[in-house]
Amino acid sequence: MKKFLFVLSLLLVSYTEGKEIPKEKITPVVQEKILDSLKLGKKYLNENNLEKAEKYLQIAAKEDNTEAQYILGIV
Repeated sequence: MKKFLFVLSLLLVSYTEGKEIPKEKITPVVQEKILDSLKLGKKYLNENNLEKAEKYLQIAAKEDNTEAQYILGIV
């Protein structure tokens, strides 16, 4: 996820010609990706595909998603 955010930030900087981008525009995109990871993790968990479920739940948990952290038993 961090690599994705880094590449996204580079693209945004080149797109905006170095001008500052308001945080309000970036935050929803990141939150959407976290929620997508959480949904995929739950889907794979329901399908009993634990390896893939853990992968996606770890992505969401790294970004402080408490629901994913509870599922993984981190909190």
